[in-house]
Formats: sequence, C-alpha cells, structure tokens
Amino acid sequence: MIATLNIEGKKYDLPLSYKDIKLSRFKKIQNFIDSDKIVTPFLLGDSKEEPTEQQIILYQVKFIMMVTDIPVNTLMKVNRHTMEDSIGLEAIFNSLSWLFIQPKETGKPVDKIGSYYFFDASGIMKDNTLVEYTEVNSINTALNNLDKDYNHINNLMAIFYRPKVGFFKTKLEPYNVESVLDRAKYFDDIDMETIYNALFFFLQSKADYLKNIGESLGEEVEREIRHSKGITGRFLNMILPKLVYLQALKKRLMSRLI
Repeated sequence: MIATLNIEGKKYDLPLSYKDIKLSRFKKIQNFIDSDKIVTPFLLGDSKEEPTEQQIILYQVKFIMMVTDIPVNTLMKVNRHTMEDSIGLEAIFNSLSWLFIQPKETGKPVDKIGSYYFFDASGIMKDNTLVEYTEVNSINTALNNLDKDYNHINNLMAIFYRPKVGFFKTKLEPYNVESVLDRAKYFDDIDMETIYNALFFFLQSKADYLKNIGESLGEEVEREIRHSKGITGRFLNMILPKLVYLQALKKRLMSRLI
C-alpha cells in the first residue's frame, strides 16, 4: 500500500511497507544509511558524537529524497514541523522510519518469483549435484557477501532462482555465469518483501549450505584424485590445478563453520 503526499500542489508516492520498495532502490537507501557515521548511529542509539541540527535536517532531506524521489530543493522548502495546512519534514521522515527495521522473519523462501524457480526445493542442496566448482565458489561468495552489505543480493537471487529448461520444462537451468548476471538485473526490480522472505532463509541456512557444499567438494576431490592416478603427462598437468583449487576451497568453507 502506498500513500500520497501533496507538496506545493504536486503529488508524490509515500511507501508504507517493504512491499512498496524495490531492491534497486533499497540498496541505495541502505548504502546511504550505512555510509553515514554521525546521524545514523545517533538515530540507532549507538552514537559517540551528537549531530548538529543542520546535519539532522540534511540527513532527513537526503533520506526522504532517496525513498520518495521528492527533489531536494522541494524538501528544503518544507517546514521542519507539521503546520495546520502542511505536513512537516520530521513527520515525513518518521513515517519512513520502518526502513531502519527489518521485517518479521519468515524462515521460508518463496518457491517461485516471476518465471524463476527456487533451485534448492529439495532442501539445502542435499540432493543437488554441483557440476562445476565455479558454481560452488559463486554460491559461497554470494552468501558471505551478505555479511558485509546488500549490494550483491540480486546476484544471490539469480543463482538460487532459475528458469525451467528442456522440451517439457521439467528441469532447472544449470549454473551459467552469463545467465546469472543477466538475471540479476531482473531481481533488482523485485519488491523487498519478497526478497526478504528469501533472504531470511539464506541467512538462517547458511551454515547448512556451507557444510553440504564442503561435503560435496570432498567427494569431488576424492574423484579427482582417483582419476588423476590413471593420468600422466600433459593431462595430469591439466587436472592438478583444479584439484588444488577444490582442496583450497573446501578448506576455506569448512573454516567458516568452526
């Protein structure tokens, strides 16, 4: 549901929930919140320095502009406090304060977003075969990037949600770097309520994902070792770099579980 805000005779949309915010916009808002080291900590009650009144007003103006697209010049003309005939800057900012709080966790991802399906419906990759170790590395990187920021959420969504392929459309598309990057653009246009429903599941299941990926890599390493014993010369030189990579990747994954 989106409210309407009237300023100087012009109407602007005022989002009231994460359903009203698309991922592309949310990333910009979150980057702004995270990058500010004075007002943001003050608002969250973790401040070492109290901001000036001017810093607070400027922060509110920039934040509102990012959320609503109301021009800065227009917002600078709005009274700080609500008057009888007009809403104040602080009231607008407070109506958007829910963006500082994560929504309630669902612990359950959506099975389908648009024409893309969740590829781990079998349950935390227990029954999935990872054909390429590049896929393992991409999943690992995307999951761990969530600990740092939200700029890579669309990439993670594109890895886990894939189109159905084949004549009867019964199988999900195998991992492909190019299609992931192209699909990531689509998820930038998905609302944050849907994204969060998937994101909570990814974060809660992260340890299980890494554990099962590590076990899968262990099996792959054993296969490569058995295979390499029957190979000599030029072919052995081709397979050894992959074997070393797999061993190193498994070690990194397992170290994160300790």
